Amino acid sequence: MSTSVTATQQATLDALISTLGSDGVLPAGDVAQRQSSWIDPAPLQALALLRPRTTAEVAAALAICHAAHQPVIVYGGGTNLVRATEST
Repeated sequence: MSTSVTATQQATLDALISTLGSDGVLPAGDVAQRQSSWIDPAPLQALALLRPRTTAEVAAALAICHAAHQPVIVYGGGTNLVRATEST
């Protein structure tokens, strides 16, 4: 994944950090250190990984992403046993 971030993406990240706190938003560099699943060592490819702590934070993060037309991919515990979710 390209490390360049557009102005719109940066504004979205800033809004997410403002809402979730810096510990609630992992940047792309940290996300790339995680693998896609336990059977696929390929790094995750994402602008950021969000870690909301409450349902209100989930709703707020999704509203921010929706307003910015930023796609969201759900990522759970990382097992992906049935390969139902892929980040690429």
